[in-house]
Amino acid sequence: LTRARHALWVGIAALKVGKGSVCMLHRSAIGYLLGGDTPCEGAAIPGLLRETFGDSPAVQIVDAAQEADLQRLQAAHPAPALIEPPNYHAQFERNWSIGSFSALVRDLTPRSTQQPALQAALQDELWATEPSMEQPSPATLQPSAARHRFPRGALMGKFVHEQLAWLGENGFALSAQQTQDNLLQRCARQGWDAPRSADLLEWLSEVLVTPLPPLGVALPEIDTLLAEMEFWLPVERACAAEIDALCQRHILPGRARPDLTERTLHGMVMGFADLVFHHAGRYWVLDYKSNVLGTDDADYTQQALEAAVLEHRYDVQCALYMLALHRLLRARLRTAYDPQTQLGGAIDLFLRGVRGPRSGCVHIPPDGVLLDALDALFAKREELA
Repeated sequence: LTRARHALWVGIAALKVGKGSVCMLHRSAIGYLLGGDTPCEGAAIPGLLRETFGDSPAVQIVDAAQEADLQRLQAAHPAPALIEPPNYHAQFERNWSIGSFSALVRDLTPRSTQQPALQAALQDELWATEPSMEQPSPATLQPSAARHRFPRGALMGKFVHEQLAWLGENGFALSAQQTQDNLLQRCARQGWDAPRSADLLEWLSEVLVTPLPPLGVALPEIDTLLAEMEFWLPVERACAAEIDALCQRHILPGRARPDLTERTLHGMVMGFADLVFHHAGRYWVLDYKSNVLGTDDADYTQQALEAAVLEHRYDVQCALYMLALHRLLRARLRTAYDPQTQLGGAIDLFLRGVRGPRSGCVHIPPDGVLLDALDALFAKREELA
């Protein structure tokens, strides 16, 4: 009940449900206070009230039937008639929307249904360094490393990303026993058994001690970092085909990849960068990838990593995230910002390949021409790409 300043009126009656004849007051809070969970008849309510509150000087028990007739309050002046609504003639944009990288690639054609030439080209990229196509041995079918036997799938990938975001907020200090215990507790709350939780701990520990080739240091050694940076970019009628053409021209040019589905971005483009950081004088954006490219470290070659980037169009994601970082730095640093010396680029870190030939890293270096062209495209300015 509300805490009244002066007085509080509470109406109590023999409540019934539907067409039933049984008093259900005992199922309410006030009914339970009066008589517990024992059903009572309506005639017994006054006695229960007197028994419970009769000795309290602050409570008066009044039979509503004995009260004088009540009249509904009448307004002193009738309400004025409502005016007719005016006709609305203003114009507003009906096609304004919020887009994202996920929206751009949502209808991306899977490899199994792509044109044969593109499918063959992507397959060649993935298997370019394979020594043979012999049947795998039983040992290969049962990966010994936790990173390779860890289950695949969107839910697993999402959970792994969440743990890396949490670790990033704590400086990637997984070597501390308390952090390891906290990680295992988070796995337990997810319903995981001890072996799977131990696998994740082993896997993430490997990730965090592996120096990343573009940097020469592991994640815990990074100077300054920000996990899950959210960004919003205004965009003016930018066609996906134009974005696609720029990415194909400037990121891994001449390589096969699926075309983006035709759509127009108008409104805002938003996203969450897994990790934005500053190291050795440069600013970087990094995205974690839990994709499975094989069952062994040797499967995560540079060619295979780049082919996966192109197949899933992570090149477009890198371009958008670099544009967001580029605009942020330009707004914050102003005239002190020099993209050529201060922008490091984008890194796709394939987590299952951290012990592979390239430590699971694909580095997309910054391209000033690409960033200027995307910047102009989003703002509908005329600039040379």
